[in-house]
Amino acid sequence: MKIKHSHTFAYIFHSSKRDLLVNGHFEQLVPLEDQNKYAWSVKQDEKQIIGFFRKLAKPNDTLDRYLSLSNLDQNADYIINQKNKVSGRVLTNFGLREPYQFNASNDDTAQVTGDFQSYLFEIEKE
Repeated sequence: MKIKHSHTFAYIFHSSKRDLLVNGHFEQLVPLEDQNKYAWSVKQDEKQIIGFFRKLAKPNDTLDRYLSLSNLDQNADYIINQKNKVSGRVLTNFGLREPYQFNASNDDTAQVTGDFQSYLFEIEKE
């Protein structure tokens, strides 16, 4: 029996990233002691996907929280989500900024809103 798949975003995303998701190196970026947020990374060759998840939003939370990244070439540049160029040195030493939360005044720049947030970063070596 042949199963007909619908062309949803999730299916298309998974299909295009299948090799990376199945064969990549999995790394947990946030210790499990933090019961409110989780982040993981899957890396293979020059591509990496980082998933960020937060259970409950905190009011007036700081914007200066970063995810530590390792195993990147400090002498290379990386493209984040096909638009932002960042050096490997910055990502390794400083980190990747957690997604901007909506705070009622940043509607145009917020990446996540409300409780039960999730955000994917796609990072590719240039």
